[in-house]
Amino acid sequence: MEGKEYLFSVTACNKCGPGEPAYIDEPVNVSSPATVPDAPENLKWRDKGAKSIFLSWEAPKYDGGSNIKGFVVEKCQRGTDKWEPCGEPMPELKFQVKGLIEGQWYSYRVKAFNKLGAGKPCRATDEIQAVDAKEPPVIQLDVKLLAGLTARAGTKIELPADVTGKPDPRVKWTKADLVLKANERIIIDTQPGHSKLSIDNSTRGDTATYIIEAVNTCGRATATIDVNILGTLQLVFKEWNL
Repeated sequence: MEGKEYLFSVTACNKCGPGEPAYIDEPVNVSSPATVPDAPENLKWRDKGAKSIFLSWEAPKYDGGSNIKGFVVEKCQRGTDKWEPCGEPMPELKFQVKGLIEGQWYSYRVKAFNKLGAGKPCRATDEIQAVDAKEPPVIQLDVKLLAGLTARAGTKIELPADVTGKPDPRVKWTKADLVLKANERIIIDTQPGHSKLSIDNSTRGDTATYIIEAVNTCGRATATIDVNILGTLQLVFKEWNL
């Protein structure tokens, strides 16, 4: 009966009768013969670019009666019927395909394999063009700066902002109509995803509306921060002669 475990023995017989039986050491599970796995499921993609794309999927519901050893990712370029592996087999349920040709269109699929070989591939993705994603700039100010910044003269002020967009936007800071440049007091630190304007030893003259602007091929974004620098408090002592 399928799914049950059995112990088997073998007995040799001749004209004098049966001999001593030989037994197997371990019980045998009676089941259907093993086969290749079913196809993986729920293939998804994200983070596409001109040279790479990230894929993820789920394991097959049925492993063929033998443990799955890994997965093979394949791609097919538009205009051909040739599916070629994107790399060596891997045990993970995710893979970053690299080495794409910019501007070309590709479909992707995944196969699972066990000791008996590879099963059928999953449903292929639609054709996806190998190009960098494009998103207009977005500027997100620190919530503490939304109502402006007030500081005492002589202190250091910092104006951080998260800046996103694809391709990475060009960022500039302005004070009124003056484009700010780094100097002995002003530090502008701009990196992918972030920009910060710092001013050391602030003075009343630093009171102004500061504007951050981000521009890429998809658009433009701006944000403003009102900065108010208060004068220092001076104490005057008088000497009284009694």
